[in-house]
Order: sequence, then structure tokens, then C-alpha cells
Amino acid sequence: MNAQGRQLSWLVPCLAALLLGSLACGHTGWLGRPSVRLTYRVQGSVSEAQVLYRTMDGHEGERIEFLPWQTELGTLPGEEAYLYVRNPGVAGTVTCSLLLNGKPWLSKTCEGNHCVAICKGRVP
Repeated sequence: MNAQGRQLSWLVPCLAALLLGSLACGHTGWLGRPSVRLTYRVQGSVSEAQVLYRTMDGHEGERIEFLPWQTELGTLPGEEAYLYVRNPGVAGTVTCSLLLNGKPWLSKTCEGNHCVAICKGRVP
């Protein structure tokens, strides 16, 4: 085996262990904690709203979205979920909702020009 082959010889067993481990674990995250399906949802009487939310890796997505809007991601118990919704300035309501595995968890509604609704909490 040449030097390059020896340097990469660890790669195949590690990838196989990773693949087999994730298949054997099913829906389990790191340290054996069960993964949770987190849904961010925004609804309201207005046609669009400013939406800011935190992803599992800590990044934030911010954009103006047409309503109703939702996105789904995987997370783990103990992680922080955060959804900020702002009415862009027209009369009406906006509601932020967080669902865990498809079941309602948190919800807040605001009404009026430039109102803000924030859904925030640690995933149980």
C-alpha cells in the first residue's frame, strides 16, 4: 500500500461505522437523546410578515414570507427553539406557533401595525 492509501485507510471503516450506527439508532440523536421534529408556523390575517427563526446549528433565518408559512427541522431535547414574527405595518394579526412532532407546543398572537409575536422555549 502506498503512502496515500495508508493515510486514507481509516476513512472506509469510519464511514461504515457512521452509516451503520445511524441506521441502527433510528431516530436517536447524539448521546442517545431522541430527536424531535420541530415545526415553525406563521399564520395571520395579513398577507405577509417578517419571520426570524433559529436553526438547530444556531444560525438564524430572516426573511419576509407570504402567509401562511411553515418550515420543519429536526432538533433535540434541551435545544432552544425561537420564532420571531413581525407584522410589516398593516392592520391585522400574526400568530407564531411551534409544534413538536406535529403537536402544538407554543403559540403567541399579536394585533396591529408593526406588532411582534415571539415563540421561544427549550425543547422538552
